[in-house]
Amino acid sequence: MKKQSTLFAITTLALLMGSSVLHAKPDMEKVSICHLDDEGTYKVLKVSAKAEGAHFNHGDFAPTESGACISVELVGEGVWLGDQFTANAAVRLKGPNSGKELYVGKHDLGVGGNRNESEFKHTNGVDYLLSVNYDSQTIRSTVTNSANNKEASASKSVAASGCEDTILLGIIDRRTTGSLQVSELTVNGDALAGVYSTTQNYAFWKISGVDMQNLSVEATVNNSAWDSNENDKVEIQLGCWNG
Repeated sequence: MKKQSTLFAITTLALLMGSSVLHAKPDMEKVSICHLDDEGTYKVLKVSAKAEGAHFNHGDFAPTESGACISVELVGEGVWLGDQFTANAAVRLKGPNSGKELYVGKHDLGVGGNRNESEFKHTNGVDYLLSVNYDSQTIRSTVTNSANNKEASASKSVAASGCEDTILLGIIDRRTTGSLQVSELTVNGDALAGVYSTTQNYAFWKISGVDMQNLSVEATVNNSAWDSNENDKVEIQLGCWNG
């Protein structure tokens, strides 16, 4: 009888312990977050699922699908933020039939010595993929016409900007008609925004977790309306965030 009581007690204790472990699992569950360390760099950190909300409340965020610590925030729409960042690398696509439609170089692209140029043939009503790669010394850009897969590319030596961890990406639309629409915006291969559409001429994103030392940006820009002159243009600017 004593043995049976002892066995019953052990069995009951084991069941209680198992129940306790099962109930404790949610508390023990770990999630990945991007946490700002003492050196001012976002790094992946494993924390309790219960603590995730508190971390997000003070500026931490979830990693991208690839596990990178990259976050994006729309900080300006329809407002020129050129005085809040130091524009460095830039790419400009001009209207059709203007000659040398692709400009690549450093801001200001209106200065001939700041850019290299390439011919690009437009197709009305077709979206274009703008690809920008910057390795702190050279900016390279390719624009692709989705209708015929025709490309134009150019590159230009551009001095390092000194940005660390946070950059500003600006897309400036100086077309006389239509609205700005950006889809499939990616930075270093990670999708940051789905589709962005506005009747305004400017859109600025603050991107944390990247710098200007090794940067790749892609954006699909709509081609809903272009006038056949060089005054119509869409420009991507990359630089250091001073805001």
